[in-house]
Amino acid sequence: HLTIAGFAPIPMLMKLGALVGDKTDATVLDLPSERWLWDKSPDCPVPEFTFEVPEKLPREVAIVVSISNNATRPEAANVVEFHADAPGRGIIRTEGHLRIFRRDFNDFLLRVVRAGARVIHVHPATPLCASVEIGRLLLLKIFEEVHVWEWRAPTWRPALRLK
Repeated sequence: HLTIAGFAPIPMLMKLGALVGDKTDATVLDLPSERWLWDKSPDCPVPEFTFEVPEKLPREVAIVVSISNNATRPEAANVVEFHADAPGRGIIRTEGHLRIFRRDFNDFLLRVVRAGARVIHVHPATPLCASVEIGRLLLLKIFEEVHVWEWRAPTWRPALRLK
């Protein structure tokens, strides 16, 4: 079992998640209130996530993930989006919130694969914990290539290749 409290640029956290993988039992923490503990308040709003994936996608697509902020849409021709209904820096505040994110993002990725995408370009605006979990969920045996981009105003720049 691993406990992961990652603090690094988003692409590096995704790489860490990809290295850990989805088979290793892990607890992933975030820094919600200036400490590495989950919020215990009973009035924590539960985040809701939305996505729409067409039935058919080309082999190569851009994926925009807007959780902690609204990510700027890249100038790619084929873009699919996964986003929080109310993006914000502290949106994932409990371990349960992270489980909801993981479940919904996994469903999103399965639909992307079923629609035909095999090369993906991820454009993330995500909290620390979600970044690690995205890396854990990007099953490298399913996708031929996974590229992670980083926002450096005024544009997206390639950061690393997970596969």
